[in-house]
Amino acid sequence: MPLNALVHRYIIREMIPPFLINLAFVTSVFLMAEMLKLADLIVNYKAALSTVGLLLLYSMPPMLQYTLPMSVMLTILVTFIRMSGDNEIIALKAGGVSVIHLLTPTLMVAVTGMLINLGVTLWAMPHARTAFRCTTEKLAVTSVDALIKPGVFIDQFPDIMLLVNAVNPKKRELSDVFIEDRRTRGEVTTIIAPSGKLYSEPDGGIRLRLENGAMNRVVLETRTVQTLSFTTYDVRFFTPEPVIGRTAKTHRDEMMLVEFIRHMRTMDPASNRYLRSLQDLHDRFAVPFACVALGLLALPLGLQSANSRASSGIGQGLIFFFVYYAGMAAAKSLGESGVIPVWLSIWGPAVAICGMGAWLLWRMSRDRPIDLAGAMISAASPVFFMLRNANRKERK
Repeated sequence: MPLNALVHRYIIREMIPPFLINLAFVTSVFLMAEMLKLADLIVNYKAALSTVGLLLLYSMPPMLQYTLPMSVMLTILVTFIRMSGDNEIIALKAGGVSVIHLLTPTLMVAVTGMLINLGVTLWAMPHARTAFRCTTEKLAVTSVDALIKPGVFIDQFPDIMLLVNAVNPKKRELSDVFIEDRRTRGEVTTIIAPSGKLYSEPDGGIRLRLENGAMNRVVLETRTVQTLSFTTYDVRFFTPEPVIGRTAKTHRDEMMLVEFIRHMRTMDPASNRYLRSLQDLHDRFAVPFACVALGLLALPLGLQSANSRASSGIGQGLIFFFVYYAGMAAAKSLGESGVIPVWLSIWGPAVAICGMGAWLLWRMSRDRPIDLAGAMISAASPVFFMLRNANRKERK
């Protein structure tokens, strides 16, 4: 077997354990942050641990979308820092293996991470978001009694605000009920009633029957107000969607790629809604491509210091990772405001990181020193100038 092929297999084999460790560690950090949010479900909704476990599982694909690129970068960085520290890179150079040849196993690992991330982004994430929403909605329906507390504004239901003064859990009776209903577009309905009672619907929904109350309906377009009194009035807080499937997908994050493109064709190309959807479409491919961009940058960073420890590689990786995504966020805001084209706002930071990685690798192949501070300034300069030009245009 040729020497280069042996070296490639060895490097890839060396990268597998750190990749699994990095992915598990970074994802667990994100999961801990998500568990703090889900703790509210246990307190307010009396959710079972099995339900919380399912919600954590459904939360993983959106996390993996970002933890995979970070793990790929840290893996490549730590692997080559270790090889440099053990003088393996010097031995490979003495054996005729150039720095450029190390690009092959690096790209193989990075492209593999990108393909996995594409599967997560294009297939797993829409299904997970739909399942997460349907599970939380069903949880809200079954635990609405535990959710309603006296003297606390309840805003968990879409476009409905609820406030009650007293609750009788056994009889499911409410006292001094205030409701603000914005479910009808262009209208705001305010309902006040001295008493109400909760009923469970056969399909799993919740109906609140109010008695001897008053209603004010404000039509925003015509600026008219209608005032009505009623003896009994029913308000349905929730219409559950019992089936997790295509018909339940109401948000673009829940749509598969084909469904999303079909949905975009119904929009006005000149509208802000179409612009945001176009950015989201580019995002579905640009975020997985970050595995390649950050992996290409990690190779020269890992080779640039033979005296660095693996811990320093983690620090460098995190710095460049956050610089990359900060640049992405800044460019995306410029794209939303129309200062730069949509494709440039999404792909510009990735191309800049790839260019910086290629430049650093070229310098390493010629045994030239790498100025990391200068490299970071060079990478951040285009973003700084874009932001400055955007501010000037806004002032004009």
